[in-house]
Order: sequence, then C-alpha cells, then structure tokens
Amino acid sequence: MTFVMPSKMMTICYVHNFSEKQTNNFIIKEITGITKLDKEDVKKVTFLQIKVFLPIGQTFESPIESCETDNIIYLKGKFVAYQNYYIVCITLKKKNFF
Repeated sequence: MTFVMPSKMMTICYVHNFSEKQTNNFIIKEITGITKLDKEDVKKVTFLQIKVFLPIGQTFESPIESCETDNIIYLKGKFVAYQNYYIVCITLKKKNFF
C-alpha cells in the first residue's frame, strides 16, 4: 500500500444529485457535487462523488449539515490519496449566497 501525505481540501460545490438511505447502523447520504477548476473557464469542472455515513442514534453534533439537489455546499477537510482510492474527512456546510 502506497501512502501519500494528507493535504487540506476546501471547495464550494453545486449539488447536482442527492440521495439518502438508511441501513441498520447508518444514514448514508450520496452527493454528486460539481466544482469549477478554473475561474476563467466555466467549462473546466470536475464531478465529486461524496458519500457520508452518519451513525444512527449519535449523541454528538455532526459536522455534516443537511442538503438537497441544487444547493451550494462548502466542503472542508483532509484528503489522503492511496494507490487505488482516496479518503476524505470533511465538514459539509450548506451555503446561502443569495
């Protein structure tokens, strides 16, 4: 397993798609976010597949706010790259720009 030094990630995303389902132990939120890569060229974007696991019956305040399709969200956290996958530990906040 190859480990790469973690880096910090901060971005604002448009929520293109959102779904939520419940298992025995978790509420799973799946988000497809779109973020621009270049301020000058609006066609340069990337899609982020975000999956959030919230324990059912949690007694602590979660850093993950609720969101819906067409919301704007702010992602902030650690990003760790491995050979075949990534791990991101995030704080998700819904932003009200208007």
